[in-house]
Amino acid sequence: MLRTLLGTIGLSLCLPALGNTFIHPMMERSNSLSFGAFYQAADVGIESSASLGRSVGLNLEKLGVDTSDTSAGFNYRRRLSQRFSVDISYSDYRSQGERVLDAQVDYEGTIYEVGALLRTEFNTQTIATRLTYDYYQTPTTALGIGFGVHAMELQATLSGEGRIDGDLVATPRVASDKLFAPLPNFVFTARHAFDDRLLLNLSAGWLSFNIDDYEGRVLLVEASLGYRLTESASVAVAYHLNDIDVSHYGDALASNYNMVQGGPLLMIKWAF
Repeated sequence: MLRTLLGTIGLSLCLPALGNTFIHPMMERSNSLSFGAFYQAADVGIESSASLGRSVGLNLEKLGVDTSDTSAGFNYRRRLSQRFSVDISYSDYRSQGERVLDAQVDYEGTIYEVGALLRTEFNTQTIATRLTYDYYQTPTTALGIGFGVHAMELQATLSGEGRIDGDLVATPRVASDKLFAPLPNFVFTARHAFDDRLLLNLSAGWLSFNIDDYEGRVLLVEASLGYRLTESASVAVAYHLNDIDVSHYGDALASNYNMVQGGPLLMIKWAF
């Protein structure tokens, strides 16, 4: 899949620029590159089970994890022809926190401070690509359908230690679970230019799937409103939402991640 994607992007870069069609310059340019700052909040549920053991569930918020994060991402879009385009984007999400348990123990008249510390970290990295066909076009509006793949890596790490009067009494223990999930989805897009400066973009992707050792569903929604500053540069505010429920059934371990992730974006875009 990666070789095919890189080949498609390489071929598209060799294609000639397209003629003017839309009233908004950003809709007619052959290439656009966006960089953005993301504020994301996530509601994450994780459950793992061994083939011969009981399942273990984690609630990150109850473990003291800060469920919001500010990070960066980018998107590149290439018009392959008058109606076809390809997008590729990257974003990540990182959150961490800790939970401390303290108590006092009276042992033969001596008071001991006893405590336990649990640190938790949750990370996601996403590379997404999609191929879109505009089935309806006017000088102000374009409606499209397509197919995309979100290649998402999710990882949860827990580490714990125990102390008495500030001294470590046991070797810290670390446990980690990682899931790499290819998430295919059907895509619907809409773009509307109010004039030659103000541009609205909407996209939604959905699919319920069962592929090899993976099964689940994915819902992706994004809306942005951009304002053109110059012939090549614009700024945009946006909101995105990812609702993902994916399971992986390995030979010895089954993992399930249920995640609702979303928040506002601020983007800068160049078109050429």
